[in-house]
This record gives sequence, C-alpha cells and structure tokens, in this order.
Amino acid sequence: MLPATERLDYLDALRGFAILCVVAIHAKGYALPMAPGTAAIVDLIVHQAAVPLFFLVDGWLGAASARSGKRPSYGTTVRNSARRLLLPWLLFTVGYGLARYLFERFGVLDSQIIYGAAPGEVLLAAWGSVYSPQLYFLVSLFLIRLLTPLHRWLAINVNFAQLLALSVAYALFYRAISPWTLALLDIENGQEPLLHALYNYQYFLLGLALQRLPANTARWRWAIGLLALYLAACVYFWSDGLEAYPNYIKYPYLVASFLFASTGAFNHRALNWLGRNTMPLFLLHLPIVLKVAEIAAAPLTRTPLVSFLLAWGLSIALSLLVLWVLRRLPWHEYLFGETPRPKSAPNRPAPGQASDAST
Repeated sequence: MLPATERLDYLDALRGFAILCVVAIHAKGYALPMAPGTAAIVDLIVHQAAVPLFFLVDGWLGAASARSGKRPSYGTTVRNSARRLLLPWLLFTVGYGLARYLFERFGVLDSQIIYGAAPGEVLLAAWGSVYSPQLYFLVSLFLIRLLTPLHRWLAINVNFAQLLALSVAYALFYRAISPWTLALLDIENGQEPLLHALYNYQYFLLGLALQRLPANTARWRWAIGLLALYLAACVYFWSDGLEAYPNYIKYPYLVASFLFASTGAFNHRALNWLGRNTMPLFLLHLPIVLKVAEIAAAPLTRTPLVSFLLAWGLSIALSLLVLWVLRRLPWHEYLFGETPRPKSAPNRPAPGQASDAST
C-alpha cells in the first residue's frame, strides 16, 4: 500500500475531482439547455461520479480507521459526526431558508415555498432540501455513520472480494426495494436524506471494499480496463436510445477513478487544495452563488456549452471568494464542521482535516 501521506494526498485529489463534478451537475441546471448529445456526454463524465465518490471515500476512510486500531467509542463517533455534518446542515438550512423567505416576501422569486406556507410544510421542505438541494448529503452520510460498529467489523473481518460482493448484492437489493422506498420517502422537488442514504450505501460499501484491495494490484492496468468497460457500456446504452444510463454502470467508472487516483495520477496542488476544502465549496455553491453566476454569464454568450462552462467556472470562483471572506470570521469553523484552531494557528484547514467528513 502507499504511505499514509500519499494516500491522503490521492484521496484529497479524488475529492477535488468529485466536487468539480458536483458543481458541474448543478451548473448544468443554471445554463442554457444543451443539445441531447452534448448533455449526455457531460452526464457520462460528471454525473456518474460526483456524490457517489464522496460516499466511497468515506467508506474507505472508515475502513482505514478501523484497521489502524484507532477506534473511538461509538458515542464519540456520533458526536463528532454530528458536529461535522449535522451542525453545518442546520446552520446552512436556516440561513438559506431565511434568504429564501426574504426573496419570496419581496417578490424576487415567483414560486413560494416558505412565505405563506404552514410550519409543517416549511419543516418538510427544509428536511427534504427543497430550496437547498445539496444539503441532504450531510444528513445521509450521518445516517450511514450510525452503522459504524458494523462497518468496523466488516473492515476487519471481511476480505476485498467478499466486501465487493456485498456492495453488489446490496445494490441489487436496493433496486428491488426502490419502488417502495420511493413511494414512502420521496419528497416532491426535494432530496429526502434517508432515501439517498439507502441509495448511496452501496458506494459506501464499495469504499470499504477498496480499502482491502490487495497491495500488489496492477492499478493502472485495472483502471484502464474498467474505464474502457464503462465507456463501452455508455456507448451501448446511448445507442439504445435511453435517456439515463443504468446506475450499475457507475461501478467501473468509480473504481477506475479510485485506481487512477491511487497511482498519484490526479495529484496536483490545486486539485488537492479543492479536496481539502470540499465541505465549504459543497455548502456555498448552491443556490445563491450559482444564481449569481447564471446572471453574470447570461449576457456573455448564447452558446449552450459555453454557458455551462461559464456557470461552472464562475460558481467555483464566487464560492472561493465567499469562502475567503468567511474564513476571516472568528466562528467560521462551526459553519463548515471543522475543529476550532488556536488563535496562533494559520486560519485554514490543516491537510486532511476535511477527510473525517468526506466533504
């Protein structure tokens, strides 16, 4: 296996790639509509990775922690996860909710979700991330971490092949029960956290499996082969006229991304920095920043692909600008689920700090 410092670097790079994919997915909705073929190519590059990679990395980190012998008590794990995940979810849900209320109250937005709604409807919209679509992820990951004792046992006692089989078996199980889970949990125009936890658990298990990957695996060879398999599957389903690719073809792409990253191929100073700051970027880029990026990009082009790239790039740049401002506030750590640092320490996250929360 790679030394710990290199391993952390490549996981940071992988998370950096994932956050770029997440922002790209959301930027697509704020740009001019692309032709179906162009949109399909964008989707097969960014939509198939994105959030699943974050669950995969968190599974890998959970397994690495269990196998290293550093196993804090269950209560400590839950408290730390609540601080890193639920506190930012609560703060940003309230913040975006208040902003949404003011925009609706003064006629900036036509649709009304909060203004004039009953308290129960407002709470359901907040839980379902109706007006802040990305926030569901934090609660979903927290719900998965509640199973930490099981994950530790699996990481220590089950080998790579068995864990990989378990991940695939769970994926098939979820496909079987998804009609019922959707009927029971789905929130209109929202992202219900328990529903997404059930769906993304397969990728968390995949991360557990990859942590047990044999050290002598020929990573480049397997990565290229899996990526070729993914592209072949995409071409097949695309030519078959399907609007959306089946979820199970994500597996070769996700595993190939992990294998490429583990060789150091993704390592770059900028990408590693993004990977260490995925939590604030994840929280800040949507919905207000992307709306500003959309308004700024609109008069610059009428070409859909250029519109998408501008919305993507501007949203990242504006998010970093907002982050730069917030980092100067004395309480910014609580916003992003970070550990408060002594006043003498540099006002930035230490390498790997974001690893505990995956984002």
